[in-house]
Amino acid sequence: MRTDLNELRSFLEKEFQKKKTFNSSYSKNAFSRDLNIPATTLNSFLKGERELSFKNLNSIFKYLNSEIHCS
Repeated sequence: MRTDLNELRSFLEKEFQKKKTFNSSYSKNAFSRDLNIPATTLNSFLKGERELSFKNLNSIFKYLNSEIHCS
């Protein structure tokens, strides 16, 4: 497994936990909606069971870019 994807996996897990801290009812389904990727894809990626497609990576980076500009 590639290190850079492990770092992304770790970052997304931390991002999810941060959001859950502010809203205890925030779910991984809501996180996947915010990322604009299927929930099953997100869950499988976070578990290390699958890699992300370029389309899904692009969606995640668009989300991250919007989060940076809104902060």
